[in-house]
Amino acid sequence: MTDLRYRAPGRVVAIGDLHGRYDCLLKLVLDAGLAVPSDDGRLLDWIGEDAHLVQTGDFLDRGPDDRRVMDALIRLQEQAATAGGQVHVLIGNHEVLNLQGDYDFVSADSYAAWVDERSVSERDRLFARLHGDASNKARRRRFNSEHPLLGFVERVDSLDEHGVYGQWIRGLPTAIVVNDTLFVHAGIGPEWRDTSLTDISRAVRAELDLDSVCNPYDRTKATSYHGPVWFYGLHAGIEARPVTTGYVTRLLTRHQAARICVGHVVSHTITTAHGGRVICIDTGMTWGGPVACLVIDAGREPYMLVDSQVLPLGTRRTVGGMF
Repeated sequence: MTDLRYRAPGRVVAIGDLHGRYDCLLKLVLDAGLAVPSDDGRLLDWIGEDAHLVQTGDFLDRGPDDRRVMDALIRLQEQAATAGGQVHVLIGNHEVLNLQGDYDFVSADSYAAWVDERSVSERDRLFARLHGDASNKARRRRFNSEHPLLGFVERVDSLDEHGVYGQWIRGLPTAIVVNDTLFVHAGIGPEWRDTSLTDISRAVRAELDLDSVCNPYDRTKATSYHGPVWFYGLHAGIEARPVTTGYVTRLLTRHQAARICVGHVVSHTITTAHGGRVICIDTGMTWGGPVACLVIDAGREPYMLVDSQVLPLGTRRTVGGMF
């Protein structure tokens, strides 16, 4: 990996937790003037020229279209690079969960996106690999109850180290700096404050292929609750012992940034903390929160974009109800 610092000559647009909501991704890139639907209507085409788009992780799970979201982001990455822009996609805790074998948050609609004419035989193949004896009806009933949905095998295979999506996710960074903004999914706690962004990403990458989810309380693990994909310390509303403004200042000084932008915790708008040094962009789109993105443009204060409307950060407006 590079030192994970990027210079954007134009706008920087940041999108928080998408959780399989392609409809939200589509609306946001249209509102921001970054992309339009492709000719076949299934994916997106980049029109953002030299802009940089940052998606701060948690594009998997919960929603119905996480495969389509990945396809769209991969396509936009390729097209933006050709046009002089860039699309940065970060790893969040839900990407880690999936790659470590935790599928508790996968929706039935997500599995359905992987179903094809081979799905029944693929599930039979998995049963044979795990249990061997196809004549054992009790074992087969138990297997079917544990793996009831077609598409399960294909989704898991596509996310393993040899799968097209698994390889792509394993190549994504955990934290980056674009101009003067540090982006990471959850935050950087004391255990990782003095670690370079490259080494943080390497540490997360090394744990993605563990046989199971790591001990969440092991402070030495990059994918634990103390690591950058889970850390809650920047979110005072839910963390019993949040970090101080002094800590945030030292963190930003270490990484030569003016602010840190995170997702991970739903705030129902785009909020700031610690005197604007922390910006939280998970608006809870999955649960009906505002479909909003952060825009950082040279010469003006960062703002949020909602329904193509420019609003100050922290705005909670009423349009048929408060968002």
